[in-house]
Amino acid sequence: MGRKALYTKIYNQLRYQILSGELAIGSPLPPERKLAMQLGVSRNTIVRAYAELEAEGIIASRMGSGRYVEALTPAPARIDWHFHALGTLAPAPSHMAELLGVTDKYPDIINFAHGDGGKHTLESSGFPDYVKSTAEQLHSYYFTSVQGLPELREHLVSWMDMEQISSPEQVVITSGSQEGLYLIASLLARPGDLVLTEMPTYFGSLQLFQSLGMQVVPVPMDADGLRVDVLERILSHCRPRFLYTVPTYHNPTGWTMSAIRRKQLLALSEKYGLPIVEDDAYRHLHLDK
Repeated sequence: MGRKALYTKIYNQLRYQILSGELAIGSPLPPERKLAMQLGVSRNTIVRAYAELEAEGIIASRMGSGRYVEALTPAPARIDWHFHALGTLAPAPSHMAELLGVTDKYPDIINFAHGDGGKHTLESSGFPDYVKSTAEQLHSYYFTSVQGLPELREHLVSWMDMEQISSPEQVVITSGSQEGLYLIASLLARPGDLVLTEMPTYFGSLQLFQSLGMQVVPVPMDADGLRVDVLERILSHCRPRFLYTVPTYHNPTGWTMSAIRRKQLLALSEKYGLPIVEDDAYRHLHLDK
């Protein structure tokens, strides 16, 4: 493991302990040499990790007494849903591209990062032929509204049957979930903002948030879904711009958030003004019993 990767690992661990409340505001941090000995790394590695935390403003030095966990910035105003502009993408981190390219180099490796069924399922499903025949019936080989095919949007409004979505004008068709997530993330947050995700989570979301310059704070899970007790500790320390969650047939664990957890999560969202971005890609892919 390179020096950069090592100090980054230590930085991320300390950062998570602080944001989750494991290290309370005002807690002293170990001296550089002591922590270096405990972790079996060089003092310079600890110095670099501490420097990153200081630059982020979550720890601070006190003359003659070491470093302490700092009180975090006050909460920003609640989301203004009427005025937001889209952000811009930065180049994705190189390790993301390397991981995505692994299956190209080693065909025998099964990549679970994408959440799809693999090329063999597409080839055997007959789906391409179905798409072609449907497009021919709709005569859709023409340019249409940037919001998507009107007939499709009307059908989706009827299919969802939600009081909050009563008009096709409230629906936008995207080329995939990644594009939809980009639009939402760009509207809600800016480079440098904190965003919450489950740990682990959909690989593509991490790639997108990092490309947008956002700082990801992970929230652990168990078989009932997102740990709302840890989430509340995080929200008591800082104010992320939104939470990204896959509560139903979670990717990659397959877990589904319990009804009790969902109610607790909604209560926290209301209490702290936290927008929830729900990725619901798999809800209708279950097998009937």
